[in-house]
Amino acid sequence: MYREEEFCSPLRFGKARVVEVLLPIVNEALLKPTNKGLPLPPVQKLLLVLRYYATGNIQQVCGDVYGVSQTTAGVIINTVSRLFVNKLPEFVVLPTAEVVCLSLSHAMVPR
Repeated sequence: MYREEEFCSPLRFGKARVVEVLLPIVNEALLKPTNKGLPLPPVQKLLLVLRYYATGNIQQVCGDVYGVSQTTAGVIINTVSRLFVNKLPEFVVLPTAEVVCLSLSHAMVPR
């Protein structure tokens, strides 16, 4: 079991944030109905992807950490990334009014 500091270091998220916020987003879609092929539990898949995002390591290295091949790591990263993208509109709202967009663009221009 990792201490909070050891957990946060490579993943950039605390245990509570992973379990309470991120895991519920992907858990149901990652569950397998059977244990055929000994699938990784959803939490391990999520941790593999978070490590990949945070470290920028190649898929082979992230797969090695969790005991899966590069191909499996790539499939997991692709699957979880698509789940996050599909949920993006629930968490990120972009301004749509032209006036708001213009004021934001003017605020970003260096003076």
